[in-house]
Amino acid sequence: MTDEKTAFFVKPHALRLAKDIFEYLELNICASGSYHIKERKMAHISLRFIMEFYPYVKTRNSKNFEEMLKTYCGNIDLTILTGKNIVQRVKDIVGSTNYKDNSPLTIRGKFGRILYGEKGYNLPNTLVHASSLDEVERDFRILKKY
Repeated sequence: MTDEKTAFFVKPHALRLAKDIFEYLELNICASGSYHIKERKMAHISLRFIMEFYPYVKTRNSKNFEEMLKTYCGNIDLTILTGKNIVQRVKDIVGSTNYKDNSPLTIRGKFGRILYGEKGYNLPNTLVHASSLDEVERDFRILKKY
């Protein structure tokens, strides 16, 4: 099996936790096999990026769309990782979309509770993005533009 690559980024509203999130990712990714950081940088995401990267959001969450734009626009901590089965390994550590549905051992479960508390938040704030197998090529195509 050849190495895969995946995109992982900490979203603007969670940047104050970026150092802790990345350390947790590295600790857990390392435990599941080798990996390499191909690139890590700060980047800025704009309204244009959000509309292209998250096209489903406006239809699925239209009442919160304007608030979400304010939350999601800004700087991100972007990391490109490579390794065997890296896409699934990162997704497993990140957890599912809703942090309340995750084990506190996942990034979204652990850091979502720190950032939002148990009562939650009314937006789909997932703290981080991690490419899935079916979207990794699309993610890189869009990220290259910005």
